[in-house]
Amino acid sequence: MASMAVVNAVEAYLKAEHPDVAFRGLKDEGDAPPADGGTFVAIQYTVPDAEQASIGAPGSNVFRHTGAIRLVVSVGKKTVNPREAAVTLCDALAVTMRSKSISGVITHAPTSPVFDDRSDDGLYHVFSFSTPYQHDVLG
Repeated sequence: MASMAVVNAVEAYLKAEHPDVAFRGLKDEGDAPPADGGTFVAIQYTVPDAEQASIGAPGSNVFRHTGAIRLVVSVGKKTVNPREAAVTLCDALAVTMRSKSISGVITHAPTSPVFDDRSDDGLYHVFSFSTPYQHDVLG
Protein backbone atom coordinates (compact mmCIF):
# COMPACT_ATOMS: atom_id res chain seq x y z
CA MET A 1 0.00 0.00 0.00
CA ALA A 2 1.24 3.47 -0.79
CA SER A 3 1.94 5.89 2.05
CA MET A 4 -0.74 8.39 3.01
CA ALA A 5 1.47 11.16 1.61
CA VAL A 6 1.27 9.51 -1.83
CA VAL A 7 -2.48 8.79 -1.51
CA ASN A 8 -3.30 12.34 -0.42
CA ALA A 9 -1.19 13.95 -3.15
CA VAL A 10 -2.41 11.75 -6.01
CA GLU A 11 -6.10 11.77 -5.11
CA ALA A 12 -6.23 15.54 -4.54
CA TYR A 13 -4.39 16.11 -7.83
CA LEU A 14 -6.64 13.84 -9.91
CA LYS A 15 -9.82 15.29 -8.42
CA ALA A 16 -8.60 18.85 -9.05
CA GLU A 17 -7.50 18.12 -12.63
CA HIS A 18 -10.69 16.22 -13.54
CA PRO A 19 -13.52 17.66 -11.40
CA ASP A 20 -16.14 16.17 -13.74
CA VAL A 21 -14.96 12.58 -13.10
CA ALA A 22 -16.32 10.49 -10.22
CA PHE A 23 -13.17 9.08 -8.58
CA ARG A 24 -13.22 6.27 -6.01
CA GLY A 25 -10.00 6.47 -4.02
CA LEU A 26 -8.80 5.15 -0.69
CA LYS A 27 -10.77 7.75 1.25
CA ASP A 28 -13.89 7.07 -0.84
CA GLU A 29 -13.97 3.36 -0.01
CA GLY A 30 -17.49 2.11 0.52
CA ASP A 31 -18.97 4.53 -1.98
CA ALA A 32 -21.06 2.59 -4.45
CA PRO A 33 -20.73 3.18 -8.20
CA PRO A 34 -23.05 5.90 -9.49
CA ALA A 35 -26.66 4.71 -9.29
CA ASP A 36 -27.30 5.94 -12.83
CA GLY A 37 -24.64 3.62 -14.28
CA GLY A 38 -22.41 6.60 -15.00
CA THR A 39 -18.67 6.63 -15.47
CA PHE A 40 -16.35 6.32 -12.49
CA VAL A 41 -12.63 5.75 -11.92
CA ALA A 42 -11.18 3.64 -9.11
CA ILE A 43 -7.73 4.67 -7.85
CA GLN A 44 -5.54 1.79 -6.67
CA TYR A 45 -1.94 1.58 -5.48
CA THR A 46 -0.16 -1.57 -6.60
CA VAL A 47 3.26 -3.22 -6.25
CA PRO A 48 4.48 -0.98 -3.42
CA ASP A 49 8.10 -1.20 -2.35
CA ALA A 50 10.59 0.85 -0.35
CA GLU A 51 14.35 0.91 -0.23
CA GLN A 52 17.06 2.99 1.32
CA ALA A 53 18.40 5.18 -1.51
CA SER A 54 21.28 6.82 0.38
CA ILE A 55 23.46 6.18 3.39
CA GLY A 56 24.43 9.02 5.65
CA ALA A 57 23.73 10.59 8.98
CA PRO A 58 20.58 9.35 10.70
CA GLY A 59 17.69 11.58 9.72
CA SER A 60 19.37 12.54 6.45
CA ASN A 61 18.99 9.25 4.60
CA VAL A 62 16.72 9.09 1.57
CA PHE A 63 14.16 6.29 1.53
CA ARG A 64 12.53 5.74 -1.86
CA HIS A 65 8.98 4.42 -2.06
CA THR A 66 7.97 3.08 -5.46
CA GLY A 67 4.91 1.45 -6.93
CA ALA A 68 2.21 2.00 -9.50
CA ILE A 69 -0.92 4.09 -9.47
CA ARG A 70 -3.59 2.02 -11.22
CA LEU A 71 -6.63 3.79 -12.61
CA VAL A 72 -9.60 1.55 -13.37
CA VAL A 73 -12.03 3.32 -15.71
CA SER A 74 -15.59 1.96 -15.69
CA VAL A 75 -17.99 3.32 -18.30
CA GLY A 76 -21.64 2.35 -18.18
CA LYS A 77 -22.92 0.42 -21.15
CA LYS A 78 -25.74 2.93 -21.62
CA THR A 79 -23.11 5.52 -22.57
CA VAL A 80 -22.92 6.28 -26.29
CA ASN A 81 -19.91 4.36 -27.68
CA PRO A 82 -18.83 3.21 -24.19
CA ARG A 83 -15.55 1.57 -25.21
CA GLU A 84 -14.48 4.65 -27.15
CA ALA A 85 -15.51 6.84 -24.20
CA ALA A 86 -13.44 4.66 -21.85
CA VAL A 87 -10.30 4.83 -24.01
CA THR A 88 -10.73 8.58 -24.49
CA LEU A 89 -10.92 9.06 -20.71
CA CYS A 90 -7.91 6.75 -20.22
CA ASP A 91 -5.96 8.88 -22.71
CA ALA A 92 -6.88 12.10 -20.87
CA LEU A 93 -5.97 10.61 -17.49
CA ALA A 94 -2.66 9.27 -18.85
CA VAL A 95 -1.70 12.76 -20.02
CA THR A 96 -2.54 14.05 -16.53
CA MET A 97 -0.29 11.40 -14.92
CA ARG A 98 2.62 11.30 -17.39
CA SER A 99 5.98 12.59 -16.03
CA LYS A 100 4.59 14.80 -13.29
CA SER A 101 5.77 15.98 -9.90
CA ILE A 102 2.74 15.91 -7.61
CA SER A 103 3.61 17.21 -4.14
CA GLY A 104 6.83 15.18 -4.14
CA VAL A 105 5.38 12.15 -5.96
CA ILE A 106 7.24 11.68 -9.26
CA THR A 107 5.30 9.82 -11.94
CA HIS A 108 6.71 8.12 -15.03
CA ALA A 109 5.27 6.81 -18.31
CA PRO A 110 1.80 5.25 -18.00
CA THR A 111 1.07 1.89 -19.59
CA SER A 112 -1.43 1.59 -22.42
CA PRO A 113 -5.01 0.85 -21.33
CA VAL A 114 -6.06 -2.77 -21.02
CA PHE A 115 -9.65 -3.91 -21.59
CA ASP A 116 -11.11 -6.36 -19.08
CA ASP A 117 -13.20 -8.53 -21.38
CA ARG A 118 -14.92 -10.11 -18.38
CA SER A 119 -16.86 -6.83 -18.19
CA ASP A 120 -18.81 -7.81 -21.31
CA ASP A 121 -21.26 -9.55 -18.97
CA GLY A 122 -21.65 -6.66 -16.52
CA LEU A 123 -23.07 -3.14 -16.41
CA TYR A 124 -19.77 -1.45 -17.28
CA HIS A 125 -16.96 -1.63 -19.79
CA VAL A 126 -13.77 -1.65 -17.72
CA PHE A 127 -10.34 -0.46 -18.84
CA SER A 128 -7.28 0.13 -16.68
CA PHE A 129 -3.75 1.44 -16.90
CA SER A 130 -0.93 1.99 -14.44
CA THR A 131 1.60 4.75 -13.88
CA PRO A 132 4.84 3.95 -12.03
CA TYR A 133 5.76 6.42 -9.29
CA GLN A 134 8.43 7.18 -6.75
CA HIS A 135 8.31 9.22 -3.57
CA ASP A 136 11.36 10.05 -1.47
CA VAL A 137 11.31 10.71 2.26
CA LEU A 138 14.10 11.55 4.69
CA GLY A 139 14.70 9.41 7.73
